[in-house]
Amino acid sequence: MSDITLDLSGVIALLAFIFSAAVFSLAAFISLVIAMAGSLSSEKGISGGKAFGFFLTAIPFIVIDVIGSLAMFYTVDSNSHDTNAFLDIAVGVWFLLQPIVWIASAIIYNRTRLK
Repeated sequence: MSDITLDLSGVIALLAFIFSAAVFSLAAFISLVIAMAGSLSSEKGISGGKAFGFFLTAIPFIVIDVIGSLAMFYTVDSNSHDTNAFLDIAVGVWFLLQPIVWIASAIIYNRTRLK
């Protein structure tokens, strides 16, 4: 029997931030490609389409997720078990809210920008 215990609290938050940053980077890239493709057929340019709004609103989420992953990477060993367990739950809620906030903010941004 070994006395070594493995505490993975906080690792879920770290992985969720990294995964979320990667997904939003991919979403931003796809939105930019769609905006560029749409600009070829219209006279409005790259910023005239709705896909450009999705690109612009994805950038803050990428920055927040990268900062969150760096913060978790730095503090995952120094936090207490209870703090890391709370962060795992909190990042789960953040992970679920991000797509909703992203889509809503892009729609609102496009409505105000394209009037």
